Amino acid sequence: LWGVFWGGGEPVPPVVAALQLTRYAEMYGETLSVHPMQQSTEPKTIPDDIREAVLQLYECLETQVHRPEFDSARSTLRNKRCVLVGESFVSAECVASECEVQAEPLLFALPENLAKHSTLLTDLGVRERFKGEDYVGALWRLKRECEEVELEEEQVQLATTLAKQAAQFKLEDDARNMLFLPDSSGRMVRVDKLVYDDAPWLSSTLNNVPFLHASITNDAAQALGLKSVRKLLLAGKLHLKDLACPSPEWLAQELPKGGGPLRLLPQLVECADVLGARAVHLLLDFRMHPAESILQPNLAALQGPAVVVYMEGVTLKPEQLCRLQNLAPHKQGLRRSGRSGPGLVCMYQAAEVASIVSGEGLYIFDPMGRHFVDQHQQDPVPVGKVHLFVNSDMPQRFPDQFVPFQIFGFDAKQDFNGTIIRLPVNTSGLEKPAGSPGTMVVADMEELERRCEEIVKGDCLLFLEDLEAVAVSSWREGQDDMKLVFKAGLQPPISPSLRQARGAMSRNREWQKFSLMSVFGSAPPIRAQVDMNIVSFTAASGVSKVDRWRVYHTLGPRQARKFALDHKARGWVPLASVAALMGSVTGGSGAAERSELTAIDGQVFSSMPLGASGLPVHINAWFEVGLGGGGVWAPPPHPKPHTPP
Repeated sequence: LWGVFWGGGEPVPPVVAALQLTRYAEMYGETLSVHPMQQSTEPKTIPDDIREAVLQLYECLETQVHRPEFDSARSTLRNKRCVLVGESFVSAECVASECEVQAEPLLFALPENLAKHSTLLTDLGVRERFKGEDYVGALWRLKRECEEVELEEEQVQLATTLAKQAAQFKLEDDARNMLFLPDSSGRMVRVDKLVYDDAPWLSSTLNNVPFLHASITNDAAQALGLKSVRKLLLAGKLHLKDLACPSPEWLAQELPKGGGPLRLLPQLVECADVLGARAVHLLLDFRMHPAESILQPNLAALQGPAVVVYMEGVTLKPEQLCRLQNLAPHKQGLRRSGRSGPGLVCMYQAAEVASIVSGEGLYIFDPMGRHFVDQHQQDPVPVGKVHLFVNSDMPQRFPDQFVPFQIFGFDAKQDFNGTIIRLPVNTSGLEKPAGSPGTMVVADMEELERRCEEIVKGDCLLFLEDLEAVAVSSWREGQDDMKLVFKAGLQPPISPSLRQARGAMSRNREWQKFSLMSVFGSAPPIRAQVDMNIVSFTAASGVSKVDRWRVYHTLGPRQARKFALDHKARGWVPLASVAALMGSVTGGSGAAERSELTAIDGQVFSSMPLGASGLPVHINAWFEVGLGGGGVWAPPPHPKPHTPP
């Protein structure tokens, strides 16, 4: 054979060269394994003379690739290890001229010294570039070699790389049917049995669900056609899951010990503003609702009188609801944090349990664990539940659970473009200590109704950024509809420039350009002026009023900017504002009366009013507010030094 080949006579028949090539592959080279621990510590090397002979065989086959007798050689080399890559022979289907990723020992890049034999190697199956089916095939080979065995870390990384590449192609059904990916335990599972976790706040307690390994992104999983937690829930296959619920210890720390329920409405108003609502409607619902077809018998006590908050156009996701209750304001992931209280924790001043409808879900949070009871749980634990009711049979099975939410355009058959928070008050007759959840009673709701204009005045909108209207209504037993008590809002039409100006100063980042020169030199304050008219209406008197306000804002000076930058993680802004009442127009059943006012009973604001200032204007600043938003925080007095006897 070699005499003929080297002697310059007739070339070796291609089938003979092919057989010789496969023989070399069997005798020499390292057998690669996807198991790192099975790799030899002393890998085999191919002798130089054998390597040269293999290259000569490639050259021999290259010259005959278009001859009819090459068919026999092609059949001989099909699915055989015949491409020399490094110290190993691999199958041609596992090699590409251009390989974008490192995926050995499943996929390889064609060595540069074999590029001159591209005609032969392409005919044998070497790819120009790998396609989706090639990555699927590599994953299938990984599954075959790791049958029923948990992947090691290196193998998981390899599977992740291959999955990411496969996700860039539109796979045919045949390829998708043979696609295997690692599950959360590291075992290779066919993708039609896997679920990717696009709702981690819901999935933590799902049982017997084979989750996709967390190293593979949700975008890749979606592109590969996997089912998601959210799709399963929307399909009605899953309804009830757990969410992170605030603990009694967290509530004891965050709820105010004083101030009573009168602080609740301003905190809810500010929370609506921080979440980007343009309008918020506070409803004092005194009615008793049916409680037969509800999720659990223990929830019947929650169908009575409640404080209800409606945020128009604001849809909250489960993760947001959990963050707003379980984290400090500057850690809640919002563009700006509330300053008069810790997010939605203020809900628990009114109620032990908060029921919320937003988007596609009904959420129930029971921090004390007294209403959602697990028969297997001996001691009460905080419970957070979500029911995705859209496209499910929940509204038909538990219609009474949704009756209290039949307001503000809610329809359980479709997503709700807004958020309704329902806070049932304490009707047990048992008094609870201050600072514990659910201290509000029906008498407190009565007081809120009487004093709502005092509690939520029109000037509460002065230092907010997005909220343009606030309304308070009540709904008594026997009434056909809710009755407006008080409302206030920016006077329409509201111009785009006014909307921009209201939040411009808090969004301004020029003050953060605090160079070394400005530390020792000057840092001129950044100032702005905003004029706005606020219309308010009191139903009891039938009187409406338009107040004309001028608000001055300033960012700075130097020391304030430096202090804010030193505490940047808390989201502080060196912003101070003053609002002066320039005049008002009062109208009622009689003729309108104009009066020019020069002084008011000024309030201290930190977005929302905190207390009297003793000044003839309102002042607003980024104050550090005490627990529960009850007032401006002050450091505790230093203890007196101990004098020894």
